[in-house]
Amino acid sequence: MSKTPIAGRESFTDNPSLAIMMDGHDTFVSSDLSGTDRQGQYLMSKRKKIAKRKTRDVGRSRPAGPGSRRRIRWAAGLGASVCLTVAGILVVRYVWQVDRQQQQTRPSQNLPQPPTQPPVTPEEEIAMLKNRELELAQQVMKDLPGSGDAYILTGDLHRRLGSSTKAVEFWQKGLQLHPNRADVYRNLGIVAMEKGDFEEAVSFWQKALEINPQMPGVHAAIARALMGLGRQDEAIKELEDDVRISPQSADSYFLLGQAFLQKQDYARAKMCYERAIELRPDHPNSYYGLSTACARLKEPDKAREYRAIFKKLRTARPEDREYGHAPSDDLARVRGNLADLSMRAAGLYQARGNTRRTEELLKQAVAADPNSTAPHKRLAALYRMTNRIPAALAQCERVRQLEPNDPTCHLLIATLALQLKRADRAEAAFRNFIALCPDQSVGYRELAHLYIRTNTRLSEAEKLAKKAVELEPTADNYFALGQACQKVGDKQGALAAMRKAVELAPDNREYKKVYDLIRYGR
Repeated sequence: MSKTPIAGRESFTDNPSLAIMMDGHDTFVSSDLSGTDRQGQYLMSKRKKIAKRKTRDVGRSRPAGPGSRRRIRWAAGLGASVCLTVAGILVVRYVWQVDRQQQQTRPSQNLPQPPTQPPVTPEEEIAMLKNRELELAQQVMKDLPGSGDAYILTGDLHRRLGSSTKAVEFWQKGLQLHPNRADVYRNLGIVAMEKGDFEEAVSFWQKALEINPQMPGVHAAIARALMGLGRQDEAIKELEDDVRISPQSADSYFLLGQAFLQKQDYARAKMCYERAIELRPDHPNSYYGLSTACARLKEPDKAREYRAIFKKLRTARPEDREYGHAPSDDLARVRGNLADLSMRAAGLYQARGNTRRTEELLKQAVAADPNSTAPHKRLAALYRMTNRIPAALAQCERVRQLEPNDPTCHLLIATLALQLKRADRAEAAFRNFIALCPDQSVGYRELAHLYIRTNTRLSEAEKLAKKAVELEPTADNYFALGQACQKVGDKQGALAAMRKAVELAPDNREYKKVYDLIRYGR
């Protein structure tokens, strides 16, 4: 079979293998083509492939034309749109989640709300506090069976809550266990006086004085009862004993004036009323008695003046009850009562070595009346006794905040601060004590000791010790002066001061030892 050569191509030599190699390429060359034709087709196919490759490489390196730039801008805009869309979706989702959480936490207005508890009124809180007092007394009775002090504590509580009958029952049980309780006999006398049984009241008070002859106010109470019985002479004797025991008692001088007024001894009555007013200028009854005495002594101008003062004071402050302990509706006072009861109970547990319960009750007292210094002081003493010095110092600092002019507190703070090696705090506390008590030597002496121990401000230590000796020439003060003189190099002054300390306290071995060291230079 003969074939016509392809136009424009050279003829190939007769080579069947080339036909096989060309199979699958752009130009299929049949095996029956002539050799020249097949070779031409192969070369043409190869040149096309090379041309295509060159065109592709040139296109890659050539700058993009207008069509390519449009495609790039379109792709960039599409990407930005996608990003903005995704960001918007995320923002919407976040806002939705926040709103959902707020709806979950905010009560729905459509759902019924649980009833809110109304605030506790002062009256309700007072009732709760009084119940706590009763519960505490019952717990004390349970924990301390057979304790006379527990019976007396419970009796005092019932008395304060207005139940005198129960109070007397508990007091009598307490006296069976502790018969020498003058305070219980005094309280029994008050209850008898309120009942109008003056004779029984006098009997109870006389028993109290047998136990404690110096008990304040008992002679005045007996005088009241005797005046009620018309026994003025005996009442005057009792009141004279009372003002001897309590010379600053305005009430006792007022009663003495009343007794003289009943005896028509107006001059002495006037003197007693005037003394009562000196001690307590706002004592209204003394002005009334003074007005009466002046009227009897023919001093009408003075009588009118004192009567006017009496009316003014009486209007401003109604007269307090002389007897009785009716329960108060004042919340602050009830809180104070709970604090006092807690401290008394704490004392009972502490006497039996129950430190844990003691601390609990003292903390309860602090919580009930946080502005009272007494619970803080008791708690500080407990911490100090149990060697919890930081806690003790914290309580003392609280006392200082409540009573910044309490010198004893500053002295104790200084002592505790020294135990904690806080010299700066101790120094400040000593200086506060000196400012409050400039006439007491202890502050000067202890501050001098502080400077001597820390080996600082030695010249001032010497001055402080000299001031302490000037105020009180005691062995302790001379010893501090001797140490200060030794520190500043004044051997003669140190010897003189130490010699004086040894003379005043010959049994003190420390003084003798330091004196010998200075004397012999050892």
